[in-house]
Amino acid sequence: MSVETHRVLIGSCGWQYPQWQQSFYDEELPQDWQLGFYANEFPVVYLPADAWLPQDNLQDWQDEVVETFRFVLELPLSAWLDSRQSRAKQNIEALGELCLAVVLQLDCEAGEAVIQQSLQAITKLTAACVDSLAHDLPTSLGAFLQQHRVARLWNGEGQPDPAIHAGKVAICRCDDEKLDMPGLRQVVEGCLSLSAENCISVLCLDGQPPSIEKMRNADVILNLL
Repeated sequence: MSVETHRVLIGSCGWQYPQWQQSFYDEELPQDWQLGFYANEFPVVYLPADAWLPQDNLQDWQDEVVETFRFVLELPLSAWLDSRQSRAKQNIEALGELCLAVVLQLDCEAGEAVIQQSLQAITKLTAACVDSLAHDLPTSLGAFLQQHRVARLWNGEGQPDPAIHAGKVAICRCDDEKLDMPGLRQVVEGCLSLSAENCISVLCLDGQPPSIEKMRNADVILNLL
């Protein structure tokens, strides 16, 4: 499913796992070719900060993927507020439209005004989503997120609330070890309920490593709905 049709984009958190070398990648496939191989089957990848912030030039990744592939970049607020902000901006801009969204992780204490200013700056670069790390957000900040169409990250539990989980991009990141087939279907249905003409829905499975089989099963379920 490409970003152009965007019912739900299904992928994983990261693409480099030694365990995939035999189960997904060919044993002889060079590591530098893994992104292109992954992108030929899946349309999106979710990257934690340590996978992309230290990189010198993410523009190289553009040459390795198809033009409809997208990256979701996780960015701790602490990194945005320190010397890493310049590198973050540089790498987001280097990916251009291939950067679907930035997930701002509220990993440090900061005033509401600082969070709002950070989000306003990020949304000038790309779409944004907020990971509150299970903390309650002030009511006024919730209103700000709705006003600026910034969704909150959904962990796949319960039913997503479109009022808080749907923005320009709705992102679900969940641990695939907790998902049996009925649970996987429920998550796919939840992501599909957030998908709209003006909202791209993303489902990324996390794990050690994420299950290729469950990612493929999620796509099968999506196509049956």
